[in-house]
Amino acid sequence: MCLLRFRDLFVAAAVFYSRQGDSLMKLKVVSAALFVLVFGYLFATPYITVYQLKIAAENNDAEALEKHVNFVVLRENLKTQMHGRLGRKMEKKALSNNPFAALGAAFGSIMVDTMLDVYITPEGLVELMEGRKPALKGRAKAVTTGQQPAAKPFPDATMTYESLNTFAITLPKKDIKFLLSRNGLVWQVTDITLPQ
Repeated sequence: MCLLRFRDLFVAAAVFYSRQGDSLMKLKVVSAALFVLVFGYLFATPYITVYQLKIAAENNDAEALEKHVNFVVLRENLKTQMHGRLGRKMEKKALSNNPFAALGAAFGSIMVDTMLDVYITPEGLVELMEGRKPALKGRAKAVTTGQQPAAKPFPDATMTYESLNTFAITLPKKDIKFLLSRNGLVWQVTDITLPQ
């Protein structure tokens, strides 16, 4: 009798632990699947942002485009880039003993700031995404009449992570690089490297 109870107890314990093992295995599988899904989503977020940028550009949706572009940071980064180029050009002219180099640098700096404030708009950004130079001529008419041609953003673009928080979209034929930066789970365009 005692042996029978011990056997029943052993069988009950074996059944209990086998169910625990199944639950533990299920927990491991669910945890692994959840891990893959979360990191897969985190890896895909810049690609999703690029897709949303393309859709916003194709639909001429300035409001949707503004959600994915940090225009304040973008303008500042472009001003820094353009001031650096202007400074290098002025330095060459100064080395050639040009007396108007300092005056040209002052006017050039003001002109760069004004030009970027005018050009770096949702419409200008769409033109850059298409690989074209932003132009003021005809833009106001197209925007007011709603007759802008369908955009083809990022033609032949290559996309790659440059770091954990930086994603690059390169238009190789035009030598333009768009940089997206991560802020939490959100990716936004924060810099554009223009051709020399």
